[in-house]
Amino acid sequence: MSSWFPKKTVLVPIDFSAPAFDAVSVGNSLVADPANLHLLHVKAEHIPIAFEGVWVPPADDNEIEEIKNAIRKKADQLGFKDAVAAVRVGSPAEEICAYAKEIGAQIIVIPSHGRTGLAHLLIGSVAERVARQATCPVLILRRND
Repeated sequence: MSSWFPKKTVLVPIDFSAPAFDAVSVGNSLVADPANLHLLHVKAEHIPIAFEGVWVPPADDNEIEEIKNAIRKKADQLGFKDAVAAVRVGSPAEEICAYAKEIGAQIIVIPSHGRTGLAHLLIGSVAERVARQATCPVLILRRND
C-alpha cells in the first residue's frame, strides 16, 4: 500500500497571481524532493489577427524564455529555487492536464480564483476543467476572501 504523502511529482499551474504562488507553498509541502515540484505557466494561444491596425503575433521562443525566467525568479524569491519552470502555449486546462500526464504528476495543486455568476459563466473555471480532465488527483485551493 502506497502512502498518500509525500508525492514523487507535483504540478502547480502558475498565472502569476498571489493565490498561484500560495499554491506553490502547498505543492512544495506535498512533494518529497523540491526538484520534482513543477511550475507551469500556460500562455493562452492568440491567433495572429490585425486589430485596429495592430498585428498580434503568436508567442515566440524569446517570450516563452522570458516567462520561464520570471517563474524562476519568483520561485527563487519564495525559496523554491529547485522547482522546475515550464511554459506551454494553448488552452490552459488542456495544457495543464497534458503536462501533468507527460511528467507523471501524482497531484496537481491549483488555486480557485473564486469567480461566480456571469464572470464564471463567461470565463469558466480552469480549476474546474482541470479537475474534470486530469488523470491524477487535483487539489483545488479555495480563496479565503
